[in-house]
Amino acid sequence: QMHQYNYSDRVADLKGRIVVPTGGGKTTIQAGACEYFMRLKGRNVHLVVAPRLALCNQLSVEYRKKINMAEYIALSFHSGRHEVDYSKVRWHEQNTTNTEKVESEIARAGRLGCDLVIFTTYHSLHRLLDFEFDSAFFDESQYCTGKDWFTAVKLLKSRVKLFFTATEKIFSKEKLDENSRALNNEEVFGGIIY
Repeated sequence: QMHQYNYSDRVADLKGRIVVPTGGGKTTIQAGACEYFMRLKGRNVHLVVAPRLALCNQLSVEYRKKINMAEYIALSFHSGRHEVDYSKVRWHEQNTTNTEKVESEIARAGRLGCDLVIFTTYHSLHRLLDFEFDSAFFDESQYCTGKDWFTAVKLLKSRVKLFFTATEKIFSKEKLDENSRALNNEEVFGGIIY
């Protein structure tokens, strides 16, 4: 749909929120934004974060459909073996909880001359805080406001942070400060860009 492709002139070196109703094509916009950053000079490391393993897997499948696999290698980083979804998810990516494996995949992507896309859950995000990403995409970003994940989202080092949701969790502006766990905390989440 046309609105799914009109975002590209709005994503740049920034952070911001993309708010699209359910069924409106957030995943298409997200994969397209990732592909946009893949086209920039140099090879990049991208992070895709989702609340559950099944959604991580769904996003990785959708990315494969929308972005030429020759453009990137993918890695699944999570520790959800005890999550109900785990046995139902058929991972195509290499699956790890080892940060040394992340380092080696970054190096391998560099040697191969391609981008690296890491798919992870909010539960595992805190284990990636020592890395620097070129872009980070937060799916179902209302989960970013949870007390268990807000700090990790805030501290994650990424040149670009884009937050995708159909359900914004916001506070009135009078109640906001830099530690407010609300998506309209523009210091952490940026403004609405689409």
